[in-house]
Amino acid sequence: MAWSSGALLVTPVLPLSRGDLVPAQMCLEIPAFPPPCPRSGPDHEALPAHAHLRFYTAPPGPRLALCFVDIRRFGHWDIGGEWQPGRGPCVLLEYEQFRENVLRNLADKVFDKPICEALLDQRFFNGIGNYLRAEILYRLKIPPFEKAREVLEALQQHRPSPELTLSQKIRAKLQNPDLLELCHSVPKEVVQLGGKGYGPESGEEDFAAFRAWLQCYGMPGMSSLQDGRGRTIWFQGDPGPLAPKGRLLLL
Repeated sequence: MAWSSGALLVTPVLPLSRGDLVPAQMCLEIPAFPPPCPRSGPDHEALPAHAHLRFYTAPPGPRLALCFVDIRRFGHWDIGGEWQPGRGPCVLLEYEQFRENVLRNLADKVFDKPICEALLDQRFFNGIGNYLRAEILYRLKIPPFEKAREVLEALQQHRPSPELTLSQKIRAKLQNPDLLELCHSVPKEVVQLGGKGYGPESGEEDFAAFRAWLQCYGMPGMSSLQDGRGRTIWFQGDPGPLAPKGRLLLL
């Protein structure tokens, strides 16, 4: 089975068809009732809001429901599905394979493009979408329209000093993560929000926790431009040498 564009995983992570990874509630056991589900009444109220897909247990035993809760209706389910053809390793669950896949394929023509556009190519950055790319580039102060290959080639040459102890190497990595490491750790931060800003327990309009986490995407004082694919990229400072001609939009 597969959810959206990724394999079904009983974890709080939902891979979305557009790339972004967001928290989602997958497993929820509650008292249930025989399907079909009534649209009103006390039985209906026992189910969580936005439970767009429900599996019911059969007797004997207590009546339970396994519900997929998705306020924004981004997810979908494919029976027997797997990753879409051509998608690379998951940035969250397959980090080492993801990193290797990027660095060994830098000759691919996608890396001739600006780094902000390359980050949306799911062959190499499976799970990175619009808000994640903005947050990752902002933290590293990388102009979004720098050539992707020039940004990433530096990671091939970077090796920690052999004179450092293991603890020093770990500390240096945590204090100075590179772009590919942030492609893993930044989505992980969103998952660790525990669904806040997305979950029904906060209310449909309550995105306070998620907005508090954002540093760049859609934030006051940031600039924005449309990339070559028509997607808006948010950033601060110089957009980089490959920026499209035209005025910057400021919030």
